[in-house]
Amino acid sequence: MAENLALRALISQQTDALVSELYTDDKVNARLQTWLAKVPDPGVANTYSYLLSESRDFSEELLYRILTKLVEDGSLKLKEQA
Repeated sequence: MAENLALRALISQQTDALVSELYTDDKVNARLQTWLAKVPDPGVANTYSYLLSESRDFSEELLYRILTKLVEDGSLKLKEQA
């Protein structure tokens, strides 16, 4: 159970760090404005695709950060490290 709590703490810490670095109001708004400049009248399908893309970017970065920390502290070994 302690390992589970440590993993949950790591996930929480990395999520908070990611949000504070890349998902502040100004940064999210800047990305949105950049996208809207390319797609001036997006419609529902394009807006949904944009939101899915943002969600995927967040998920990928969070997973990368968590797995990197686990590899760095030796909790997880990659095949080439085994």
